Amino acid sequence: MTVPEDVNAVRLSIDGGTTWVNATKTSAGIWNYSWTTDLTEGVHMLTVEATDIAGNTATRTLDFTVDTTLLVPTITLDTANDSGVPGDNITNEKTPGFTINGIDADAIRVAVQVTHNGTSKEVELTQSGGAVALYADQ
Repeated sequence: MTVPEDVNAVRLSIDGGTTWVNATKTSAGIWNYSWTTDLTEGVHMLTVEATDIAGNTATRTLDFTVDTTLLVPTITLDTANDSGVPGDNITNEKTPGFTINGIDADAIRVAVQVTHNGTSKEVELTQSGGAVALYADQ
């Protein structure tokens, strides 16, 4: 973080805790601190306090989210294409449709690898309203 030159101390705290850590200033005037413990998944609040040589303090907070997991999507054969017993995933449709649900809202890419007769092809999908539809080419 960059702060005014007359700042002589910067300290940080996570989640409003009683523990504060001191940042160090580089020769370029940038204050740094590297956390030594991992944060848990979820929303956190970083509080930064800067103190100048006159003893004045200024505090800023930043809410941020740690997101290290990805939902496992579900894939279902479209009901209209399930020609066997409902739910058995057997179809006589040569171009069956599939629906993929449970995709994280923050997913930046959704792709499906389709293998047929020993040949694989990756298809990048577009999400609409939390679900993705996939239809096979003939």
